[in-house]
Amino acid sequence: MKKALIIDGNNLIFKAYYATAKHGASLHSLQGVPTNALYAFIRMINKFITSNNYDALFVAFDAGKNTFRTQRYDKYKATRKSAPQELLLQIDLVKQYLDLAEIPWSQETNYEADDLIGTISKNKVAKDYEINIISSDKDLFQLLDDNIKILQPQKGLSDLKVMDKNQLKVEYHLEPKQIPDLKGLMGDNSDNLPGIKGIGPKTAIKLLQKYQTLENVIANVDKLTSKESSLIKENSAIGLLTKELATIKLDTPLKKELNDCHYDIKLLDKPELQNFYKKYDMKSLIVSQKKIIEFKDSTIKVLESWDAKFNAKLNYVWTEICWDNYHRDPLLAIAIKNEFGTFYCRKNMIANSKELQTFLVDKKYQKITWDIKKTIVSIKKNFNINADGFIFDHMLASYLLYANENINLENIANILQVKNNEDLDDGEFYGRASKKHIPESETLIAQYLELKLNFLVETYPILIEKLKTNDNWELYEKIELPTVYSLITMEINGIAVDTKQLKTMTENTKITLDKLEKELNQIAQKTLNPNSPKQISQYLFEELKLANPKKGSTAYEVLITLKSAHPIIPVLLEYRKVQKLYATYLNGLEKYIFPDHKIHTIYNQVQASTGRISSTEPNMQNITIRDDEQREVRRIFIASAENLKIVSCDYSQIELRILADISGDTNLINAFLKNHDIHAETASKIFNVSLDQVTKEQRTRAKAVNFGIIYGISSFGLSQQLKISIKESQEFIDKYFVVFPKIKEYINDTIKYCQKNGYVESLFNRRRAVPEINNNNKIIREFGQRIAMNMPIQGTAADIIKLAMIKIDTAIKEKKIKANLIAQIHDELIFEIDSNDLNTEMTKINEIMSHVVKLKVPLIINGVSGNNWYDLK
Repeated sequence: MKKALIIDGNNLIFKAYYATAKHGASLHSLQGVPTNALYAFIRMINKFITSNNYDALFVAFDAGKNTFRTQRYDKYKATRKSAPQELLLQIDLVKQYLDLAEIPWSQETNYEADDLIGTISKNKVAKDYEINIISSDKDLFQLLDDNIKILQPQKGLSDLKVMDKNQLKVEYHLEPKQIPDLKGLMGDNSDNLPGIKGIGPKTAIKLLQKYQTLENVIANVDKLTSKESSLIKENSAIGLLTKELATIKLDTPLKKELNDCHYDIKLLDKPELQNFYKKYDMKSLIVSQKKIIEFKDSTIKVLESWDAKFNAKLNYVWTEICWDNYHRDPLLAIAIKNEFGTFYCRKNMIANSKELQTFLVDKKYQKITWDIKKTIVSIKKNFNINADGFIFDHMLASYLLYANENINLENIANILQVKNNEDLDDGEFYGRASKKHIPESETLIAQYLELKLNFLVETYPILIEKLKTNDNWELYEKIELPTVYSLITMEINGIAVDTKQLKTMTENTKITLDKLEKELNQIAQKTLNPNSPKQISQYLFEELKLANPKKGSTAYEVLITLKSAHPIIPVLLEYRKVQKLYATYLNGLEKYIFPDHKIHTIYNQVQASTGRISSTEPNMQNITIRDDEQREVRRIFIASAENLKIVSCDYSQIELRILADISGDTNLINAFLKNHDIHAETASKIFNVSLDQVTKEQRTRAKAVNFGIIYGISSFGLSQQLKISIKESQEFIDKYFVVFPKIKEYINDTIKYCQKNGYVESLFNRRRAVPEINNNNKIIREFGQRIAMNMPIQGTAADIIKLAMIKIDTAIKEKKIKANLIAQIHDELIFEIDSNDLNTEMTKINEIMSHVVKLKVPLIINGVSGNNWYDLK
């Protein structure tokens, strides 16, 4: 059956205008022409066109206020307010658009759009079409039929409510032909049709269910209640007139039929139409309509079942999850492209297809995708199968080549200048933030996924060539790709949470917060919202007249300088610390706990340009040990069974050890070879005292400069950290470089190399571009220098922890180590190990981690066990 789309033009324009006009002001072109309704109308047309493959398209308009209805009843629609002039101006613009797009439309003198819709949808030709009518006008319900539905735009135009004969029966308990009778009884305020005053919707429906028509109700008036009888007798004439006026004409002079309304989607690409968009500053429509045209050329097939004949040796696979947490959010579909075609597989089909599941888990069918980890975990979560055979990850390859960039499909497609790269924008396709939604049209989603598959096909050889040219292939193959599977292990294992302990800590912290807020208000002698920077700023700087160093800022660094200025400041600082603990680490943690009482954090392999792994939902790496209160949060992370212990294996001072190796500094190397306290050793040499004479203060200063040097600390930065003068801190740095001359040489050589080549590398050829290094701005240039000297160290540390993780995970899977790998935090790996096997298994882990690479200095592992994460430090 052919498909037709009929649009109530006036209704949609009005909806478009009021959905987008804000506070009396709307979108205008640069010439001042209002365009908000025009723009929204065109966007809606685009949405309708792409949601179905319509064979016919027609838009109906009112010809004016004067119609046969106003001739019969001069008060018809008389109470309606005049439309805003901004809206009226845009009706003509919409008609200009329709003409340029060659979308058929009509208006007929003396008739309304409803009548034209009735005429074209109810003639003999229309019976061959499945018809969708776009309108929020309920009068059109009388047109509903086996082949006719009404799609009602809802608030904001983002959703459509479908009304068909069955739904009408559910909501109104009436047949479509009874809608005019319903209006005749109850009236219609929007059209100023009185009906029979005193008869409401419930009574009207009850009467029509019994007597079918208004005429039959009038004929049986003596059988009604005295009140109903009286009302109908007095008002039957106006009731019949209301019914007549509410009845849609099916015999207007409209000459068009649906067979005359064929529409070619490719007309959207007409130069005249694009000029129209440019004229009214709606250039984004040029991009979106190009997308529609591209989609219409799609060859992807929406499959009802998978056939083994589609199994190919090499396959491009895209797993689509509209939202961000693939552990929690449902999989939408999987799209596959290979030599046999391009296929869209919806979730329920995959769940019921043994053939497709066999294809996904069989590693002989090689698969290429974007984000292997997301793909494997989401398939595991949704179908409980272990997908295998993935040989290439475009996301990881892109990260190694463009570490400083945002690693998302749209950005990488733009960098590589992929065909249709502007279309690969999930934010544009699904919406952003609270407006994010899944399009109704499965066909449209399938066509969008085909673009993503085309990206994979087009860029696969490009990325491989670039990896090899940049000498990154071994890093990709030996470190980044295997790391994926270790991260999958950790994410699926998860970390167990003591929910009772969490609840207790949350409640106690809330009590503390309430006490601190009460104390704040007592000191202020007024009610203050401590979470409102504006209120706090007004109180501190306008009422108390405290020193205002940063124009009203109440940031921590400001408040700490004012700590002794007023009794309220220490309380406010404490409140904020406890509030962060409550909101972020306690109350904020509950939403991340799964039904298995575990947190399954998402590890991000492509976020930090140094190669470090980060995590989200929640960010486990933010749970610090430096703050006593935040450290307490670690108590809630426990082993998942009573016989298990939590074990931490942490690289000791790994960055300083890497610095010793890379710089080749003899003094630093010897200190590590002798297994001395490196900070005491540094203090001993700088202050020229024996190791046993090094004071606590001297060691603290040496520790600050040891770690500060790695991050390119300045004399000013060191002075702030140690609370000493800039001159004194510079002298301290100078002495440091005298003691460790090769470190200074390393820094200078690395900066020169970076200035010449534009990048630096880790020991494993992890490359980071540093464009800031040659910037004319001194501040930016010095920032680039700090990146250059630090990245080879941090990058190498990242590579080492990944190598250790890979080897240990492999040993666990091969049953050589009895442990569960459950987390990675900075330079620390966390395990669950049976308490009976602790010493044996920790020794094995230590052996792997300490020998995963060979440096000029030994890698030392700090291993510790406990009942919870807190016990490990």
